[in-house]
Amino acid sequence: MPILIKKLDTKFGGNHPNGINPGYRKQSNVIPDKPVIGEPFFFGSLRTTPVVAIILISDQMYIFETRNSVYEVYLNQ
Repeated sequence: MPILIKKLDTKFGGNHPNGINPGYRKQSNVIPDKPVIGEPFFFGSLRTTPVVAIILISDQMYIFETRNSVYEVYLNQ
């Protein structure tokens, strides 16, 4: 079952300099490690800026904020 990451928000008015804007989605078949404050989050080839806040960690999803964005990871679709 694919794992999905979705960008919910960015601090650049919806226009992130790397082109990964709100609504961006990427799938993987590998369950990523849980986000850790102070470390980047890796999802396949996607590498975020360091995580600054963890909003939710459950068996179903991770929601976390990085320096520049907010992401949601769906573990069980």
